Order: sequence, then structure tokens, then C-alpha cells
Amino acid sequence: MSTKAELFNRKAVGVHSQPERIMDSLKIKAGDTVLDLGAGGGYFSLKFSEAVGAGGMVYAADSDAGMIDYIGTYIETLQLKNIVTLKTKGGVPHVPKGSCDLVFVRNVFHHIANPTLFFTALSDKLKAGGRIAVVEYKKGGGLSFSAIFGHGTSAEQIVELMACAGYVPLERFDYLKKQSFIIFEKAL
Repeated sequence: MSTKAELFNRKAVGVHSQPERIMDSLKIKAGDTVLDLGAGGGYFSLKFSEAVGAGGMVYAADSDAGMIDYIGTYIETLQLKNIVTLKTKGGVPHVPKGSCDLVFVRNVFHHIANPTLFFTALSDKLKAGGRIAVVEYKKGGGLSFSAIFGHGTSAEQIVELMACAGYVPLERFDYLKKQSFIIFEKAL
């Protein structure tokens, strides 16, 4: 059992995280393909698996082998056929070109060394009309783990970096207290 993965999953369902509202905002349809980038303990990967159904696919990608193993245990136990785990080395995950309806990036943006380069390279993984949802800790925020350890990026900086990578905001949500939530699409 991974204590770190369990902690990530507990935080994902915390009162401030509003996972059901996030899921509603993402508007995932049966048959969609979702890339959960930085899947952590897999909480959202499992929610995505349920949302996309048997005709859809979820790629749970993480650079931490312990997280991938933890998610793999869920996949085996629940006999899920629509989740594939991907161990990454910090680069763009190896998923088929033009396969993703949604890329979900939760509390990971601040870990990406060069977001402009990364999301430019990721763009060919999106289907036409594909979206990237970024949920990220707000910069600063007083005395909190994310503030103390510099885990966070301002919404303005995210929009600026994503614009440099060829994306524009499609929707913004302000119901998360500690995080920004912006859905992007490729610029025309």
C-alpha cells in the first residue's frame, strides 16, 4: 500500500476539492478518451473510467512508479478494462496521436519544467475539439503546504504559458477555494 497515494486520494475527495463538481464541469461523455496526467493515487482516473464507460479509455500517467503500481492494484481488483497505466519520465506520455478528448492536469502544472514546450508537444495527442483541463494550486495562499513548498502557479501565468503553446481558455471556474480551474482548447 502506498501511503502517499492514499493521501493524494483523500485530498482529492476533501471538502475543498469538490470532485463531483469538477466531474460535472468536465462534461465527459461515454466513449471519450481521457489522459489523466499526473494521476497520483488514481482517484480521478477511476472516476473517468466510470464516466467514459466500456467504449472509452483512460490513460493514467504518472512519473512515480509507486503511484502507477497503486492504480494497477485498483485496475486488477476491480477488473477494469478501460484504464491503462503509463509510467512517464516527465515527458509527454506515449498515447496515440489524435486520441484524447480530454487531458486532465490536476496539481501538476507547477511540476512541469517547461510548460510551453510540454503542451506544444502534447497538442498532437488531442482529437479535433479536444480539451486540456488545468486544476492548479493558486500561487501564495498564506500558510499551506502548497504555499510553503512553492506548489502553485497563478491562473494568469497558466493562461500566458498555455497561449505560448497554442491554447486559449474555453471555460474558467471559480468555485475551488485553493485552486484555479481552467479548460483550454487549441487556438484557431
